[in-house]
Amino acid sequence: MRTQQHDLARTFPDGAFDLISAQYLQTPYAFPRAVVPRQAAHALTPDGILLVVDHGATPPWSWNADADTRFPSPQDIYDDLVLDAACRRPQRLATPQREPTGPDGQTATVIAVRRLA
Repeated sequence: MRTQQHDLARTFPDGAFDLISAQYLQTPYAFPRAVVPRQAAHALTPDGILLVVDHGATPPWSWNADADTRFPSPQDIYDDLVLDAACRRPQRLATPQREPTGPDGQTATVIAVRRLA
């Protein structure tokens, strides 16, 4: 086993992975948002899973509640992966809803993609 550190805007780890978890990649800084999950999807082993979890909305208690902020839908994120349907398929494209009552009440976007054997 080895540990690596990557700035995903510049490099992506070599190899194939059974599970890749991409959590909250939204940022106000320059970042290749569509490219990194696409690289991850192509780095999956057969039967591997890419799990993407994103913010689904700005929480009402946020200090930065910009009304013009757009959050991509699960389908938007999946479409940005540009995957061959013959060898990869979505397992779940969903936006679970929770009552926004505090830091643990946000909505989240969940994407799971499985590479077929």
